[in-house]
Amino acid sequence: MSHEIYSSLTVALLLVNAALLAYVCFAVKRGGTESGPLERALREEFRTGREEAAGAARELREEVSGTQRAVAERLESRLEQLRESVHQQLDRLQKGNEQKLDQMRKTVDEQLQGTLEKRLGESFKLVGERLEQVHQGLGEMRQLATGVGDLKRVLTNVKARGTWVVSQFET
Repeated sequence: MSHEIYSSLTVALLLVNAALLAYVCFAVKRGGTESGPLERALREEFRTGREEAAGAARELREEVSGTQRAVAERLESRLEQLRESVHQQLDRLQKGNEQKLDQMRKTVDEQLQGTLEKRLGESFKLVGERLEQVHQGLGEMRQLATGVGDLKRVLTNVKARGTWVVSQFET
């Protein structure tokens, strides 16, 4: 039986009991009937009605309790499925994010490597040019040093210096 039938049955029994009680009260007030056997019969009927109502209520509670257990089990099962589904989706998202992050890292590494090579190349080129200029400057300084050395030798010998000076004036 369903919940609605038990509820309807319980209400009907209570209404019957109330009607009987009202009848007995009315009859006792009027004093028209003997209250002994009728009262006993009514009390027995009320007791039976209460027992039936208690039995119906107990069955209803058991049915509701069973239904609640079944609903709780289905809900727990559904929650477990939902939890598993969310876990799987989170794993997929995490893996996708890791792949994208690896791709971004590779791209950044490639760009950094390219920029580093370019700048190092430019720096080495500039250093090479500077070294070439220094080398040329050193060659020029050697030539000057040689010329200064020759001039010094010429000028240190007094006799040669005098000859050189005289020859300069004669020309």
